[in-house]
Amino acid sequence: YSFEQLKEQTRLAALGTRSAGLAHEIRNPLAGIKGAAQYLQGDADPAEVQTFLKVIVDETDRLNTVVSQFLAYARPFQIHGSLTLANHLVEGVLGLVRAEGLPDGVEMITELAPGIPRIHMDPDKLRQVLLNLIKNALQAIKEDGRITVRTGLGTLMAPPHRGNPSFIVSVADTGAGIAPENLEKLFIPFFTTKPDGTGLGLAISRRIVEAHGGEIAVQSRQGEGTRFTVRLPLLVPDLDPDQTLS
Repeated sequence: YSFEQLKEQTRLAALGTRSAGLAHEIRNPLAGIKGAAQYLQGDADPAEVQTFLKVIVDETDRLNTVVSQFLAYARPFQIHGSLTLANHLVEGVLGLVRAEGLPDGVEMITELAPGIPRIHMDPDKLRQVLLNLIKNALQAIKEDGRITVRTGLGTLMAPPHRGNPSFIVSVADTGAGIAPENLEKLFIPFFTTKPDGTGLGLAISRRIVEAHGGEIAVQSRQGEGTRFTVRLPLLVPDLDPDQTLS
């Protein structure tokens, strides 16, 4: 077995142990859909019909999200790397978030370092990672708060490439923070502290970042906020950009 095959085998084994979590995520929406349908089958109050139809639509959308994210995590994916203006990609994501509308009381601060070179990355997949981190930050802020997105240059922190030059993008929020016992579980598939979360967003994000030879880390202090930091190598990795990665 090659190292990549061993990694894939380990990932699929871990996925199997998380199947109970997937079953739970599917059963909850199914129960809501069944309950709403049974109510509508009976002598439903006309005034409540729209409410229960909305339950069916919302829970169906949630099922679709769970299954889509599960498939995205379960199957090997391909990165299609190209030299990309990293700050431009970050600005595009922030523009999309602002266009969708920030909640009242939430301020978004952008601090993009000048002189960032083109980075070898799959822009679509890195866009997905950044959107997920910003969405998590928005959910962590209950009412008033601040999200700060920064870019810069630094080094990779983990072996075997520790000390190699890297591009850094971080997303910090002033939300409630994450309990210390939950920090190390955040990237485990199906682990979530959100009532409507699937527990796959951060697991998928880590796969994408690691497929680029990069790192993702989290720091948090309860009552003060959380910061996710993504580090991507500046040098073009010694990989075929279209090769399937796990």
